[in-house]
Amino acid sequence: MIAISDIRYRQGFVDIAHGIHEGHINLEAWNVSPDISPLPASVASPDLRDEQVIGNVELELSLAQARTLVALLQQAIASIEATGASDT
Repeated sequence: MIAISDIRYRQGFVDIAHGIHEGHINLEAWNVSPDISPLPASVASPDLRDEQVIGNVELELSLAQARTLVALLQQAIASIEATGASDT
């Protein structure tokens, strides 16, 4: 699980799992209220109440879709690195 809080109004968690549906990779994202600060390390934290999770999406990616997602992420990373932006 990755806790994401650099842009508070778009903060939340991303989790990736396999085996939920055979041959697929589960990608789940939770959007958390920007009022939560600091963001806990996990959506399962007792410091995070259910009503503070304001959105959730779960997608099942085929292996081809997962490879495409990885490639698109790598392209986006390379594009930002080319601008000289720092990794914060």
